[in-house]
Amino acid sequence: MPTLRKTDEQRQNDNLKSFQDWLKKSGKSILPIPNTGVLYAGFPPAELAKMRKGLQSEDETKRIYEIIAKAEKDSREYTGRVSLDTLHNVLKRLKSPLPKLVEATGANAGHEKRFSDMLSCAEALASADWALLPRRDRDRVWHLLSEKYAENLQGDIQIWEGVSKRAKLLEPYKVMIETELKTARKNGKLSAKSLKTVEDMIKKYEAYYGKIFDEAASNDKRLKADFKKIR
Repeated sequence: MPTLRKTDEQRQNDNLKSFQDWLKKSGKSILPIPNTGVLYAGFPPAELAKMRKGLQSEDETKRIYEIIAKAEKDSREYTGRVSLDTLHNVLKRLKSPLPKLVEATGANAGHEKRFSDMLSCAEALASADWALLPRRDRDRVWHLLSEKYAENLQGDIQIWEGVSKRAKLLEPYKVMIETELKTARKNGKLSAKSLKTVEDMIKKYEAYYGKIFDEAASNDKRLKADFKKIR
């Protein structure tokens, strides 16, 4: 009896299940070094000043995490210490195990897709070009990874809001606002000082936007319901 070929959508859903299973089994490994965690949506003025040299010497298309990584590498060479351990740093350290994924579309559909680390895997999962996941789920990849990172933070953390004087507040759909702060709020491993900073920021945003975190929780429930449908 001939084997039925899977559709692109079925392969995307298989990848989604593999990613979810990896989060359940390996989510605790998204573990930043204690007292070096940072939640960020941009650079605060003080950090921007320190990194200005790096900003000027790098390609303008460099992403925030890449600029932070370069500045941290330069600092570590001088001090011998890690001062910032971002989500991207942690994911780049994770080499194995990784989610078992296949190409979902195109001429190589069904072929195994390999990655050198979880950072490159995450970027591919979130990529519209690769289309490894259904579109609605690609949009949630960084939210899910950021949630695990915020769950595993320990001690003192830094929070870089990175808003301009004109904008005042971040948009409510930003990962830091929608996911990281509400998760960090429940993290009993954070220092009292950091928990207060988290709580103060949440109150500030709720005063302006309303109960944005209730809406985020609703989104999480919808996503989990989608996961159950394909299992």
